[in-house]
Formats: sequence, structure tokens, C-alpha cells
Amino acid sequence: MSFHSFTFLFFLGAVLFVYYVLPSICRRWVLLGANLLFYWYVGWEKLVFLVATAIIVYSCSVLIGKQYEKMQQYIDSQGLKGKEKMIFQAGYKKKCKVPLVVSVILILGVLLYCKYTNMLIDLWNQINGLTGIAKVDTVKLIVPLGISYYTFSSVGYLLDIYWRKKKYEKSFLNLFVSMSFFPQMVQGPIAHYPKLIEQVKNLKGFEYQRFCMALQLMLWGYFKKLVIADRIAVFVNQVFNHIGYYRGLVFVLALMASAVQLYADFSGCMDIVEGVAELFGITLDKNFDVPFSSKSTAEFWRRWHITLGAWFKDYVFFPMSTASWNIKISRFFKQKFGTRAGKTVTSIIPLTVVWLLTGIWHGTGLNYVLWGCYYGGIIIFSSIFQPELKKLNTLLKIDAQTSGWKYFCRLRTFLIFCGGRLLTVPGSLANTRLVIKNMLSVWNPWVLIDGTLFGFGLNAANVWVLLLSVALLGFVGHLHEKGIKIREEIAKQHIIVRWFLYFIALFAVLVLGMYGANYRGSEFIYAGY
Repeated sequence: MSFHSFTFLFFLGAVLFVYYVLPSICRRWVLLGANLLFYWYVGWEKLVFLVATAIIVYSCSVLIGKQYEKMQQYIDSQGLKGKEKMIFQAGYKKKCKVPLVVSVILILGVLLYCKYTNMLIDLWNQINGLTGIAKVDTVKLIVPLGISYYTFSSVGYLLDIYWRKKKYEKSFLNLFVSMSFFPQMVQGPIAHYPKLIEQVKNLKGFEYQRFCMALQLMLWGYFKKLVIADRIAVFVNQVFNHIGYYRGLVFVLALMASAVQLYADFSGCMDIVEGVAELFGITLDKNFDVPFSSKSTAEFWRRWHITLGAWFKDYVFFPMSTASWNIKISRFFKQKFGTRAGKTVTSIIPLTVVWLLTGIWHGTGLNYVLWGCYYGGIIIFSSIFQPELKKLNTLLKIDAQTSGWKYFCRLRTFLIFCGGRLLTVPGSLANTRLVIKNMLSVWNPWVLIDGTLFGFGLNAANVWVLLLSVALLGFVGHLHEKGIKIREEIAKQHIIVRWFLYFIALFAVLVLGMYGANYRGSEFIYAGY
């Protein structure tokens, strides 16, 4: 059930009607029913995986939580303090580690089996192809909707309880409604269940201003997806489906266009998701913060897919950085090569692991592993040589505070992102090599002015609509960077002005959106994860 389908809009309208009409005591049950119906529409067999994961998470969290409650009661009753208290706590933590490890292995095992079994089979066949051993057939797998998202959220939830950062949820209903909350099942964001559970416990009814603000955000998301992303997709698909035909600057333009397409598609979906959640009075974690305003690759990834980066930081980077083995390695390098080397090594190993995992999370091919290495390498290089880069700026008398330098850094970051797209958009490393070969084979800047750009499935009118829409997207991002909250500014206007703007936005989506009798809309790009 795609968010930009009439089926979804009808489903959402029906659910909201029931949700608003029934008494507040029924709201969680209405939301539970909506979640189950949404997932059932995708396939009942996929729902089994979600329910099984929820049961594992709930059982483990309750078991660990009750163990810690029992521990705390004993500490309070006996008045344990100091070293005696620490030893007693360590014993209970060791007891809790067994159910945690078993649960995490089960949850991650399902994810690995569903997403990566065929990748490993393909790799095995490639190796065996050199030795003449018979190939193994790939298997038909069920990949549950949103498995990467709810798996990561579940693992994070269990680790937070184990580390005693959060308290466990006693109600299975509250936990399952939060886990299965239908807006976040397609493309995230990766939720923090304790934060979401608190909102599920206090679901709100109809509020006019919140309702209007939510619709604004949804309309903006639909504009990004239907007017910008799907329009760019026509051009990008034409180029990369015929990579042997095109040459030179066409690929450069297609890569740059694909970068904007991905942003409009993914952030557009997030706007729709956040808007739908707001209709139920739920605020989800922010996933984008104008990433193309970033002046470095590290900053870009703090603004792009924020919840994924935060998850890796909290549950991979920090634990590895503070692990005893990593501290020992850091001390060794500090003694041998100095303080700077020791500090650098502390972060290099965790960053390398994080970016390898990030690449594998995004895709199952070797090109995605290299994609992770590409970004990880750039970020690690920048971190290691940051002092030298600052000295170089001083030597060249570059004022980092000038607007010109800031815009140069933003352009540089955008082009680096386009370089990453070169590893993934062609579909394979073989295609990537062919794209690079054809891109460098000729210098043809005349394609910008000779009408060539109108030959990729978009006529002149569509190209102008696209350019103006992208300009609007950039302008809105600029206002956001200036601290201007557009939705709040619109809400301050007279009711006639507000609704005039709403109808203009709706008209733009309906008239300029890419759909119709002969058009087959594309799914959201990140829905495959």
C-alpha cells in the first residue's frame, strides 16, 4: 500500500474517521487495527515475522526489567553501597546478558536470513565458478516490510534496557502498537520505542491546528515525490537503463539529478510519514535537516537519514570506542606514535565498522560495501588530517567564514555525494565501470544548450517545471537554514490566506504530479530497506 496511492488515502481517511469519532479509550485499539490491516495488505505471512519479533522483544525486555527491579529491591533492603553494590549489580547484569544475546541473535538472524541469504549464495557461486564446483540455486525468500527499521529499533530498545538507560514497557499492547505503527513501516524513521510508547499511552484526538499543520507537511512531501522525484526519475532511468548509448556530460547531469531525486523521494516520504503521524497526535524523530547545506561529508551524514546515523552512533560507534580492547590499542599507539595517533586510532576502527555496516544495510552487493568504504574513507581522512587542512587554509589565506567559501564547501559536499551515487545507481560495479568509461570518453558541453535534454522523456514544459520546482525546494531549504519555520508562518496568516495556500499546494500536486493513464509511478526508493 504505497503512500502515494488512492488506496492508502482512502485507508487513511477511514482510519482517521473511526479514530476521531470513537471515545479516547478506543484509540490504541483503532491504531492497532489500522497497523495490522496495513501490514496484512502487504501479506499475512510477513505479519508473522513482525508479531514474532514483538513477542521476542517483549519477553526479553520484561525478563531483564524484572531482574533489575529485583536487584534494586535487594540493594535497597540491604543498604548495599560501594564495591559490594557494584559486585552485586555485575552479577545481575551477567544474568541478564544471556536473554539479551539470545534475543538479539534471533532478531538479527531473521534480518540477515531474509536480506542476505541470496547475496551469500551469489558470492559462493562466484567463488565456486573458479573451481568448477556446481552452483547453488538461490532461494525464494519472504522479506517483511520495514524489517530493517523495526529490527534496529528493537535491538536498540533491548540494549537500552540492558544498559539501564530506559525502563521496560509492561504492556504488550503499547509496545506492539509502537512497533507496528504503520506510517513508519515503509521507510522509517528508526524509532526510539520508549519515546513512541509514551505518546501511544496518551493518544490525542482531533485538534484543528495540528490537523492543518499535518496536511501541510503531507502536501509538501507529495510535492517532493510526485512533482520532483518522479519527474527526475524519467530522466535518470532513461540514462542508466541505456548506459551503453550515452556519453560524456549526460552521465554527470544524470548523477547530479539522481542525487536530487533521492533527496526529494526520501525526504518527501518522511514528510508524508511525519504528517500522517501528526494526524494521530504522534511526533516521530526527524530524519532530514537540509543535508545539501552541509559543508562537509561528516556534517552531511549528520543531516541525512538522521535516525540511522544516530542508531549506529549509539549502538555501534560508542560501545566500540569505549571497549577495553579498543582502549588498549589506543594506548599502544599513543605510546609508540604520540597522543594524536592514540586519539585518532580510537575512532578509526569504530568508524570503519560503522561505514561497512552502513553500506551493507543499504544493499547486498559488493558495490554497496565499496559505497560504505567510500564515505567512511572520506570521513576518516578528513578527521585524521584536519589539523593539516586547517594549516593549508591558513597558508592559502582562506577565510572559512566568507559566503563564497561556505558555498564552495557545500558544492564540494554535493559532488562527493554524487560520487557515491556513481557506485549504486548503475546497479553493479560492471555498470559503474562502463559509466565511468563512457563519461570520460568525450567532452560534450553542448548538450546543455542544443536541446538534447528534451530527449530523455521530458519535454521542454516538464523540464521547466522540474527546474522551478527544484529551485523552490532549494529556497525552502534556505529559509529553514535561516531559522524560518514555514508551517508556523503559514499558520499565523488569516484563514482565507491559509486555505488559499493549501489549495495552491494541492493544485500543484494534482496538476504537476507525475501520474495519469499512461504513467506508472515509482515506489519510494528507501522502501526496499
